[in-house]
Amino acid sequence: MIHSPILAWENYEFGRIAQAFKVPVLVENDSNVFSLGQIWGGVGAQYRNFIGVIVGAGVGAGIVLNRRLYRGEFGGAGEIGHTVIQQEGVPCYCGQRGCLEMYASDKFVVSEAQRLVAMKIPTKLSALPQITPEDVYQAAAEGDQYAREILVKQGSNLGLGLRNVVNLLNPGAIILGGESLRGREFILEGLRKELRSHFFAKHKQDLELHLCDLGEDAFLIGACALVGYDLFKAPIYT
Repeated sequence: MIHSPILAWENYEFGRIAQAFKVPVLVENDSNVFSLGQIWGGVGAQYRNFIGVIVGAGVGAGIVLNRRLYRGEFGGAGEIGHTVIQQEGVPCYCGQRGCLEMYASDKFVVSEAQRLVAMKIPTKLSALPQITPEDVYQAAAEGDQYAREILVKQGSNLGLGLRNVVNLLNPGAIILGGESLRGREFILEGLRKELRSHFFAKHKQDLELHLCDLGEDAFLIGACALVGYDLFKAPIYT
């Protein structure tokens, strides 16, 4: 692995694992594995073209075109978290400013909550010594209007980024997964509002929006699919 800013890994060598277990090691982006899981065991099986999106510590997408995962020139396709939605916006760890990930990930949820607390806004979150995304989800579920507004805004920001992807690729569906969907009720409110205005909105075939119903199993199924594709790729002999 050449570079992973979230894991803080640089030039990580997986060969030692292959040597220790005497099996091949396959490495794949989590968003791609998520989308493979949707093809093999999820709602993605019914679509020729769809985008699998995971939202949590980061924001990423697995792009499926004609029922095949599109990886790009060297495996970098789907980094929607680093598409810029606000020029000269919040600095991102990737070196750019205004990346979608800074406005739609867990980091945004926590930073917005901290901002409200610093402004002395009357939210339940003010009583907490340290705020986590789970705290915001819980406060929203308990009726805290300010916590709910944070999650609606997160969904709206995500929808802004996804609307650009829809206009570019014209998928049949978007399938959402990841840790942030614990606040799905409010995130979807903002997300759906933004997605209503994409370029193809007046077409008779609606863009379908699905929540992943496989949970963490989506990644496990996708990992198995990754191995299956590798074992049976042509030619299957040497």
